[in-house]
Amino acid sequence: MDVSQYLSMFLEESMENLSKLNDSLLELEQKPDNLEVVNEIFRVSHTIKGMSATMGYMKMSELTHKMEDVLSKFRDGTLKVNRDVVTLLFKCLDTLESMINNISDGNNDEMDIEAIVVDLAGILEDKPIENINETIEEKLKLEDHHMNIINIDKTPYFVYEIKIVLADTVLLKTARVFIFF
Repeated sequence: MDVSQYLSMFLEESMENLSKLNDSLLELEQKPDNLEVVNEIFRVSHTIKGMSATMGYMKMSELTHKMEDVLSKFRDGTLKVNRDVVTLLFKCLDTLESMINNISDGNNDEMDIEAIVVDLAGILEDKPIENINETIEEKLKLEDHHMNIINIDKTPYFVYEIKIVLADTVLLKTARVFIFF
């Protein structure tokens, strides 16, 4: 079956669904016990899964299927929503958006989703998400004097990790990175 005639409709509906997914995830972040929000995220994921499978985008279908598995556990009450899981679902959203952008640019949905799929499967098996238990020292490799400042009681300092990835097409990468600093 030639589905190329449906590509523009697929892209348009996918973007609408990703927008709904983003809004619902933001709401879930604020109201982790709201089952209706979980149900909405499940419905949107299910719709994206069906559309992508029909169009032959199997990586998208696989990712949304794994999302559904986790969301089903929230729906039946065997798992509780927490910050780490919501963060992982946002990573799924970002990946889906990248896949849609690739398809829109005339490419396919081929992306490396193995790490996210492993993390989603880990939630089902109640395993920690991607080194979530790693200490600040291990993750950021901070020096001792920085750790001493951070560990002082009532310190006004907080630790954040910011990851910036520049697209391959960005010109003057060094200059762009310097702007971030």
